[in-house]
Amino acid sequence: MCVEYTQGTAGWCLRFVEASPRRCYIRIVQGLLPQISDTTDLPTPSGEKSTKIWLLAVVATGPKGGNMNPLKRIQYNAPVTLTFALISAAALGLAHLTNDASNNLLFSVYRAPFSDPLMYLRLFTHVIGHADTNHFLNNFIIILLVGPMLEEKYGPKLVIIIMIVTAFATGLIWIIMSPAQKMGASGIVFMMILLSSFANIQKGRIPMTLILALVVFLGREIFEFATRDGSSNIAYMSHIVGGVCGAMFGFIANNRDTRY
Repeated sequence: MCVEYTQGTAGWCLRFVEASPRRCYIRIVQGLLPQISDTTDLPTPSGEKSTKIWLLAVVATGPKGGNMNPLKRIQYNAPVTLTFALISAAALGLAHLTNDASNNLLFSVYRAPFSDPLMYLRLFTHVIGHADTNHFLNNFIIILLVGPMLEEKYGPKLVIIIMIVTAFATGLIWIIMSPAQKMGASGIVFMMILLSSFANIQKGRIPMTLILALVVFLGREIFEFATRDGSSNIAYMSHIVGGVCGAMFGFIANNRDTRY
């Protein structure tokens, strides 16, 4: 919105020139304007010879004369994180509908004959499947908090590459070391936790947050893995592998200045 206050042959003139189709509200500081149109003639203020504008502000409230639709304010700010969450939620719903048949077929990893083509797919897609709602929420509470920050720092393309590599690494290590079935994004969670500790790293320095994350998160998982009694169904090895992937990619990515 452009406001002009000039003196013409007909006297003082207030002119509004709209650059975009917006409805504007005018607040008057001094003087009274009974009507404001595109062009309104105003008398010269009493005792004043200088060009003085008597308007405080012109406030645009939204396109085409209305307030902006609240739904249009919602931003899909972290496409990789949000898409991963939506796909995993859909997989969880499908598992409930199929009595876990979809998880067994597509969204979990376990030893299978090399002739089974789905075994290679499951090495990547096991991070999408979850056993129940609590399992899903426990993972995605952290992913939805940390993921957007990682996408902002490293870019969506690099984050999705790291997630794919982490999924493959955790799946491969799992079928080598365990005959059991595994599903869930916990490896991705630990990767993101370790990767986030590099958020403000300086070249040539080791961030204290990384040291604490290694001790608190990976140290605990290593201890639990070493002392487990076999009755737990928690995939400690996947947590450890995911954390190692996060630390490794953190060092690699922060040695580059490029954001993908």
